[in-house]
Amino acid sequence: MELSWVPSLVKLKALKKLDLHMTAIEEFPEGMECLCNLKYLDLSNTRLKAFPTRILPKLCHLQCLGISVPAGGQEVASLRKLETLLCNFSYFEDEE
Repeated sequence: MELSWVPSLVKLKALKKLDLHMTAIEEFPEGMECLCNLKYLDLSNTRLKAFPTRILPKLCHLQCLGISVPAGGQEVASLRKLETLLCNFSYFEDEE
């Protein structure tokens, strides 16, 4: 049986690693913005459709991020301690 739901993370402020890689979650876990000490986050190969805005900048200690859903480029760029980024790029059309 695959993990398909994660309870609220609001009280896990000291959490440093969250690996939800290859799970069946479809909704972003509640309280992610409270994980201010998080250094490792892997949300790759999940059933998430998008990364909510304004959460990544709050995860300012992230050193490793794995995502396979759309996330704002400027938000990812705001992660000053990020050392490893694992992501998938979708096809982009040239807007010219």
